[in-house]
Amino acid sequence: MDNHNFRNPKEAFRSKIVLDKLTEHGLTIPEIARRIGNRVSEKTLRRWKNAKSSPVNPKHLTHLERLLSRVEKQQ
Repeated sequence: MDNHNFRNPKEAFRSKIVLDKLTEHGLTIPEIARRIGNRVSEKTLRRWKNAKSSPVNPKHLTHLERLLSRVEKQQ
């Protein structure tokens, strides 16, 4: 990942990791978007997962991390 392309490289890395884990648990990008209340578009989630952009609003990353926590508890 090319750190100089992101406003916040740590958030870019964290969002990619969380999205990778969510998809490994079988969730699709549309399902992830729906389950976080469509706060972030599918297109944006794909960009984060592919490390093409990073979250601007830290609350969006928090919603993704909470979703991952719920999914992992269900497994």
